[in-house]
Amino acid sequence: MTNRRFARRLLDLGITADMTATDAKHVRITNIVAILAAAMILPWVPVSIWSGEGLIAAENLAVGLALLWVLRMNYVGRHRDATMLLLITAHAQLAWSAWMFGARSGITLYYVLAVFLPYVLFRTRYHLFAHAFAILAFVLMVLLTIFADTFPARVTILEVHLQHIINTAIAALALLLMAAAFRGLVDDTESALERERERADALLLNVLPASAAERLKQSPDEAIADRYDEVTILFADIVGFTPLSTQLSAEKTVELLNHIFREFDAICDRAGVEKIRTIGDGYMAVAGAPVKRKDHATVMTRVAIEMRDYMAASPLDQPLQIRIGLNTGEVVAGVIGTTRFHYDLWGDAVNVAARMESLGVPGRIQIAKATFDRIGDKFPCELRGTIDVKGKGRLETWFVG
Repeated sequence: MTNRRFARRLLDLGITADMTATDAKHVRITNIVAILAAAMILPWVPVSIWSGEGLIAAENLAVGLALLWVLRMNYVGRHRDATMLLLITAHAQLAWSAWMFGARSGITLYYVLAVFLPYVLFRTRYHLFAHAFAILAFVLMVLLTIFADTFPARVTILEVHLQHIINTAIAALALLLMAAAFRGLVDDTESALERERERADALLLNVLPASAAERLKQSPDEAIADRYDEVTILFADIVGFTPLSTQLSAEKTVELLNHIFREFDAICDRAGVEKIRTIGDGYMAVAGAPVKRKDHATVMTRVAIEMRDYMAASPLDQPLQIRIGLNTGEVVAGVIGTTRFHYDLWGDAVNVAARMESLGVPGRIQIAKATFDRIGDKFPCELRGTIDVKGKGRLETWFVG
């Protein structure tokens, strides 16, 4: 194991997979502070022994072990208790040091750290504990500063002036290291949030058109609904797929359908038309919404021809045909749902397009008059005649190609 991996595992003690990013951040900060504080305290043990101060050496050792025990408490999931032990130990150490080495030894500088530490150590739900420890540290710092002469040095390991310099340097270094560690945690958190945002955006774009997704992000409580005077709708159905699926395994059925629809998605993407949805072995797309375009009928006809030709080429293990219907007209489009968003179209033009497909012929593209009027001179069309369409009566239709 590399030193970097070991350090990472040490800082992540007590963090579990089901923990929120915020809670994990507080656990890491507690671990960081405990490790840094222990690293500052334990070196004084041999210095105190060398100076003949066995009591001080024992006290520093006890404090160092208590700080290391904080890591143990985090490891077993007692996160709040670990934070409490860390702050109580810190205050006990500061009070002992102020009493033994005097208020002018630089001890008060550590109280600057003790004022803000509770707010980065405690989670939001424990804000009362954070306030209590921060206020305690602030009051003690002020009192020690005002009544510094009341707390002279009782033990001198080093010269007071030198001890003040050392404590100032250590406190500044601790603040620097904590700031750097906190900055690293903030950067990691921001990076994680950015990755999650990009992932959420990608998922949203998988179910909604880009323009609708952007509007939903900007105004999540605002209804997304638009009326389009003229679009062209495509319905396609794979002929005979339902009985075929009963002969195939579930995995083979899904694999086959996914193979076909992935190609249809690619065709739509290249043409710049919008896939609306798939229902079973049916496929729906629209040109002219949500982005308006004048050539909607022409481009959707090209999409239909490409889909038909792809199926006719039979690149699959199973020979299949497709039945396609097109119609042009006015629609209302919008986003429905609150948990599983769906972009959909409504209107008489949609119903007619669906009938063009269901009443069509396998391997052919059937279009209604509204679409024929817009593409008749651009593609070879064959008059089929009139067919009976439920709710519409007799309608004249054409085959493309």
